[in-house]
Amino acid sequence: PLWTPRHSALASPRVENKGGEKMKHGAQQRVSTAVCWLAVATAICAVTASARPIRDDSEGGVPVELNYYMESLCPDCAKFTVGALNEAVENLGDLFEFKLYPFGNAKYVNGSDVCQHGPEECYLNIIDNCAMAFANYSIPEYWPFFRCTESVMVEYGHKPGISTIAMQRCTPLLEGIASMGQLNYCASSELGVRLLLAAKYETVMLNPPHTYVPWVTIDEVPVLDKVDQISELV
Repeated sequence: PLWTPRHSALASPRVENKGGEKMKHGAQQRVSTAVCWLAVATAICAVTASARPIRDDSEGGVPVELNYYMESLCPDCAKFTVGALNEAVENLGDLFEFKLYPFGNAKYVNGSDVCQHGPEECYLNIIDNCAMAFANYSIPEYWPFFRCTESVMVEYGHKPGISTIAMQRCTPLLEGIASMGQLNYCASSELGVRLLLAAKYETVMLNPPHTYVPWVTIDEVPVLDKVDQISELV
């Protein structure tokens, strides 16, 4: 593989589901650790899903910045993620620094965000943000889970219960990083709210604004309808 995964600074042995209190306690500890980690960084940087730089200047210059704005139950996003984007990540990851913003086309209506594909999409958007935080924003540790959830979307389409299928199939790929209980605890906590708000901020502050998803920028320039050519563009 191109990357050698590093153990997450937030990771601890996976909490086994052998007792509600044990899982809750473990999840609380992990969320507390994540909140403390977020507090020492700036509000936006702390919740930006950014891979560590993949190559340093001595290896040929600074990588380009590839930003991906998406939503979890978008069919076009799923196809792009498991196809052209996955190919670029696997084969050309040394050429770009990757940032991921799961929020998409959600709209603020009557005091809350309403997702384009319903409540399950809102839930999975938060789960994606929580998983990245637990992985300490290390794309090598987070990517298999994210790719898996998107592959479930490709396989099953947008159907009731898709979030449950995705969580059951893909959470084991975060073993040693986060359990299903910990992800769900984060998604219902203040941390999950903060992470989603930061992804929302980065999305709504795009200039020019995004008009659809998947929306990809390279060094802040939108690639528009050329997402399937991402490997050539980086």
